[in-house]
Amino acid sequence: APTGGLWKTTSGGNAWAPLADTMPSLNISALVMDPTNPDILYAGSGGGIYKTVDAGDNWHVFIGTQLAIWYRTLIVTPNTDGSFELYAATDKGVWHYHGTDPTALASTMSEWTQVKTGEVRELVQHPTNPDEFFVTTVVDDVGHVYHSKPGAAPTGDGSWDEITANIPETSVITVRLTIAPADSDVMYAGVHVPTGDNGQYVLYRSDNGGDDWTERLRRDRGYQLHDNTYWENWYNDYVVADRLDEDIVYLGHVQGYRYNDTTKIPTRMLGIHDDQHGLYFHPQTETTVYMLGDGGIFECPNRGPQCSSLNETLNVVQFYDIALSASDPDLIIGGTQDNGTIRTNNGAIVWDSLRDGDGRYTLIDPVDPDIMYSQHQYLDEIRQTDAGTGPVPPLLNWHGQKGLQPGPGDTSVPKEQRWDGDPYMIHHPTDRNIIMTAGPEVYVTDAAAGDWESCKTNDSCQFTAIGPSPSSTLGDVSRVAVDPDTGIYFAATTGGQLWMSNSQGTYWTIVFKPKYGVKVDSLIIDPHDSTRLWMTFE
Repeated sequence: APTGGLWKTTSGGNAWAPLADTMPSLNISALVMDPTNPDILYAGSGGGIYKTVDAGDNWHVFIGTQLAIWYRTLIVTPNTDGSFELYAATDKGVWHYHGTDPTALASTMSEWTQVKTGEVRELVQHPTNPDEFFVTTVVDDVGHVYHSKPGAAPTGDGSWDEITANIPETSVITVRLTIAPADSDVMYAGVHVPTGDNGQYVLYRSDNGGDDWTERLRRDRGYQLHDNTYWENWYNDYVVADRLDEDIVYLGHVQGYRYNDTTKIPTRMLGIHDDQHGLYFHPQTETTVYMLGDGGIFECPNRGPQCSSLNETLNVVQFYDIALSASDPDLIIGGTQDNGTIRTNNGAIVWDSLRDGDGRYTLIDPVDPDIMYSQHQYLDEIRQTDAGTGPVPPLLNWHGQKGLQPGPGDTSVPKEQRWDGDPYMIHHPTDRNIIMTAGPEVYVTDAAAGDWESCKTNDSCQFTAIGPSPSSTLGDVSRVAVDPDTGIYFAATTGGQLWMSNSQGTYWTIVFKPKYGVKVDSLIIDPHDSTRLWMTFE
């Protein structure tokens, strides 16, 4: 899981146990099992590639961060003489390691060869020729597709032919590929093209190993409704061919689909969480599909479409932020990545769901713990409840939203800027009704003013920008702090600057200029000495 480590089940998903809690990094993005020995696994993480030879009981650093930081795919190919090949698709290209001892616990940088440069999005191995590969990369928001030259395994950039032009599009942004195990001449490509206002998603098929492609499906990309489904391929994105039928391919977007190339109809998979990121088949029961996404793992017998959750004991929720109650030590709420805003008020490991969708930053009123604030993406989605400690049937009743716009109908702050600005928010330390938040600049609102239910038309309940001016700052404002003794405002930016205002935002002065522009991801005034501030950098 991206920040949840590694988990193991011996009951088909009914129960899970963590394996990687002692790893230096829990950001696991790739995992592969040795096809000849299930006790040997490799895991790609922010700390390098880790290896186990005892089914996950112990993990060893096989190669550190000098190889890459982000791993998208790991592939192990055993040889007949007992040696093996290990390929790693990363943000720093494709790397190859030839191993003679499958139980070796470490490797050196000199044993690895970079066989393809660039930011790799996908590495696909031919199902019957293990020396043949396809690679997709992205350079300056332009997608590229490469095919390794025949005759030998790739050894460098000269071992590849670019075949992007074979896809009949003027320009592509990203490409995802799959080869059908049932007929290795059949390939599918999910292509994001810059067509129209928001781009389009196009599915192509090749019947001759990628030399020629024909269009099968085209949909407008993004949050536009088509037959009650959403299509994306910049965040949620995979294309996986069926193991037994070359005319069936699975597509991952906000939802997941099973596309039948005979009927030309995509069928939506049911019972799964939104935002799909991966799909795998049961190695023995090849018609059982496992779909992976923001909500965990879901099992789909008989190719679906009905699926069921395998997440009862898989505790990998990712928090953006938590808020603690000043008056109730058991009360904690938090915003999570696509699993809503959740709460515990009794110390239990199972938390209540207060609000669905993406949670972000949260607040609990320091005097009245029933008053809470939560966010979705962007700062036009802050809502308030006055029943935060009450029963959940199943979601709390949240009042209408307050927006980031300075006034009703003002769209001068695009949503993209609000997201990039990391919508951190705090209570003013001496006035709990004042909420301050970070965006392109510092924004404030009086939580007691205006009717939350009519905020779209009520000017008094919008956020007001108070600076520092975006034309002066290096990046967006990422963190805000207020000195409770002097009332001085501080604002740190994504470019590493620190600004201060002793006039409640009327005038701002820069007090720290970084040598390098690195985001400030926390800013705290020392509670014992308000003349000291602490900043950490991303």
